[in-house]
Amino acid sequence: MLTGIDLSHWNTIANYNALEQTGLAFAYIKATQSDQITDPAMATHYHGISTTHILTGFYHFYAVGVDPVAQAQHFCDSIKPYLDQYSLPPALDIEDETNTIPVATLIQDTQIFLDKVKELTGYLSMFYSNKPFIMNRLGGTKQFSGYPLWLACYEPNPSTPLAGWNAPKIWQYSDKSLNSGQPTDGDLWYGDAADMLSFTNAPSFKDGSSPSDWVTKYNIKILGTQS
Repeated sequence: MLTGIDLSHWNTIANYNALEQTGLAFAYIKATQSDQITDPAMATHYHGISTTHILTGFYHFYAVGVDPVAQAQHFCDSIKPYLDQYSLPPALDIEDETNTIPVATLIQDTQIFLDKVKELTGYLSMFYSNKPFIMNRLGGTKQFSGYPLWLACYEPNPSTPLAGWNAPKIWQYSDKSLNSGQPTDGDLWYGDAADMLSFTNAPSFKDGSSPSDWVTKYNIKILGTQS
């Protein structure tokens, strides 16, 4: 497994260049929320991290009950200037409990959002959520199990299998990680460097390194068993 972080305007990175020394492999950055809100730190986080070896992706915080097409359009318009061959897939963050629309409607709207993002970007989205939301608000449906799961679970082990997923692709295991030197959400990528690179459109890492050379050059943290 490879270590990563995810960031929003709630997080401050004092020195982005110092991230080169942390062994981090990837970072997800909050881009948007609902159909109009853009995270005010998105550009700062992206430009700071883009000068490092770390691969980046963007996520959208989904507002339940708001037009899913408008949300997808806003998200994709906002991240389009930053997407390149090294980008990790965009991610849907669905955990909003403020609007309790019927389960069937939420499932339908979620699929509409995911389909629109695929149409606009060409990427199959990461699917970020937590077990209670998946099992309760999404009714435990297996409809989304074909999307790579990014699971928030702060227990000793990720709560899988569930709803058709055998394991997450990314496990957000903490909201107080010090992987970057400052408190952030901490994430683990279930796979090795070659696996992570396969989720981009690039043949090698940013500096032309092969996966094995990249791991060695930047002292990438490897945890547990690769899968």
